[in-house]
Amino acid sequence: MAIELIWSKRAEKVFDEIITYLENNWSDREVNNFFTEVQHFFKLL
Repeated sequence: MAIELIWSKRAEKVFDEIITYLENNWSDREVNNFFTEVQHFFKLL
């Protein structure tokens, strides 16, 4: 059974802000690893 995850506009904005912060303070590799882990987490949901 697949569940559709719907993000609110606020959630999308905050997530984008988090990614921007990470891009400014982490290496590209760390940001990519973080994003991959987040995608994996949501697939598990």
